[in-house]
Amino acid sequence: MAKKFGNLDKVEHLGGLDSLTGISTIEHSFPTESKDKTYIVKTFNIDEADFMYIKKYVKHRRINGDTEYTQKEALGKAIGLLRKNNPQVK
Repeated sequence: MAKKFGNLDKVEHLGGLDSLTGISTIEHSFPTESKDKTYIVKTFNIDEADFMYIKKYVKHRRINGDTEYTQKEALGKAIGLLRKNNPQVK
């Protein structure tokens, strides 16, 4: 039978651990996405070889120092090249 430990799952009770461990709470600030673009979630089909290429491309960029590069950025870059090479499509 599981034991009940009162309100230990509540966040306000975890604040006392700092005095026991000597570790202070550190505030983290995370970069926010640009407000210039609006993202929507859509599902689409992609050839497995194309997907694997995007994955490998992103991995290559990350290994070579661009540790924050994402698959979303790679796909956006590819679509940007399509737009640049086909300006007649609006």
